[in-house]
Amino acid sequence: MVHPRMRTCASERGVVVLRRQDIEIQELKYLVQRMGELTGKPDEGKLHVNPIHPEVNVCLGNDHVLSDPEVYVVSSEHNRDKFDDYLNTKHKQFASRGWHADTSYENIPSDYIAMKMVKTPRTGGDTLFASCYGAYDRLSEPWQRLADSLSSTHHEPDIMPLADKGIKLWLGPRGHPDNVGGSFEARHPLVVTNSVTGWKALWGFSPISMRANGKIDGVTDYEHELMKAYFLKLITDNHDLQYRHRWEPDDVVIWDNRTVLHAGTYDLSNEERMALRVTSLTGRFYCDPGSLSREECFRRDRMRSTTM
Repeated sequence: MVHPRMRTCASERGVVVLRRQDIEIQELKYLVQRMGELTGKPDEGKLHVNPIHPEVNVCLGNDHVLSDPEVYVVSSEHNRDKFDDYLNTKHKQFASRGWHADTSYENIPSDYIAMKMVKTPRTGGDTLFASCYGAYDRLSEPWQRLADSLSSTHHEPDIMPLADKGIKLWLGPRGHPDNVGGSFEARHPLVVTNSVTGWKALWGFSPISMRANGKIDGVTDYEHELMKAYFLKLITDNHDLQYRHRWEPDDVVIWDNRTVLHAGTYDLSNEERMALRVTSLTGRFYCDPGSLSREECFRRDRMRSTTM
């Protein structure tokens, strides 16, 4: 049974941390799916099937969990050997380019995501989360109105080339009838109204989403670069919007993917870091012009409480 406070807490707070969890992957799958169902996601929304076929996990062992298409294995071994080590600190790049939301390349992205840590290195491999509610509240009112009116195209250009390396791909459906094909490109609102809280979140941007064909729609290239840099700065320069999780084995972290961005720290030694991720799919994201920001909602509630 999923406690009502669990699902509302995840959407209000953004991130829920459960330490030392003795939970089987099937139970975790049930938990995440039920959280989405109990918060009103459409019947078509199931668990996401990652486009990277689980056959790629053969190098990690023979556990049956590794062959489950509804479980994505987050592996430092894959990052080094299969996926070009994109965020390795040895590349001398800003780590801030790792901020992203999962499945944003899908037409139907995710609401709740759970990740259970299996193997951790002695140091490194943390995950940072940042509040998109808080980022929206940092915008001035004119900028909020501008952001409310915009959409952005998200693109993941690194999946299809994996086929050239001999890695099998799932081309759909991937947990929802609308998640099909090999374009891995989708358009979403720049500002998303979370259907559980009703609060607005500055969600639809990230360095990873904006690679290749990714872009804030309807603006010039220069305006796009200005806005993307400013929106990212709201995340990176406001440490009070961030939570950094240092993983321990059997930690389970659940987050609302409509509410936070996250980034891994790739300061790993040669020790393996491996986690299992389960992702619930919801309906299409939307921005309700009549919805409030988190701070506006709190301010309204404070005013109501003082007049009662």
